[in-house]
Amino acid sequence: AHRQLMSLCSKLFDGRIPAFPPNTKEQFDEWSKVWPMNFRPPNGGMKTLLAFSDAEVLALRAFMMRACLLAQQGKVQGGGAAA
Repeated sequence: AHRQLMSLCSKLFDGRIPAFPPNTKEQFDEWSKVWPMNFRPPNGGMKTLLAFSDAEVLALRAFMMRACLLAQQGKVQGGGAAA
């Protein structure tokens, strides 16, 4: 048993290990070479990891500006939660 333990200890090395689970299959393939792990794609597919497109950002900004305008109008008129 001592010989087996010493054999394993001689194979130890300093290395960097991932602090978070892999987000992509490529990360999993690379990181699993140095640390045992599982790969679970995110709910909603890989698109959930990507940033919004420029068109999506513009649409979201327009929706938020409209929501703020409606909230201000509601406050002026004395109705709604913004009053």
